[in-house]
Amino acid sequence: MSSHLRKVKEGKDRPSILATVNIFWEIVMINPNLIILYVDNPLESASLYADLLETAPTDSHPTFVSFTLASGIMLGLWSKHTASPTALLMGGGGEIAFSVTDEEASSCNL
Repeated sequence: MSSHLRKVKEGKDRPSILATVNIFWEIVMINPNLIILYVDNPLESASLYADLLETAPTDSHPTFVSFTLASGIMLGLWSKHTASPTALLMGGGGEIAFSVTDEEASSCNL
């Protein structure tokens, strides 16, 4: 916690508008740690991601598979047929990008 936020909480300082915004972000800002992709078949999709990520899933079930990435972020593959609450939007809404070197791209025909 910043010293300014501590002073505001203790009633020793009155925040400016900018400080209020900073305090808001300090209090409520979250760090996402899980990306979920809705897929037709998590076990089948896991094979592709295991190759891309060069790692095995950390958890694997017929309806959900997860990977823990080196950064600590988790990638979940959830069956679009069993997700709860039901996923209403499917496909076309996002991307996951992987940076590769020119050498890696040429060896994969990217």
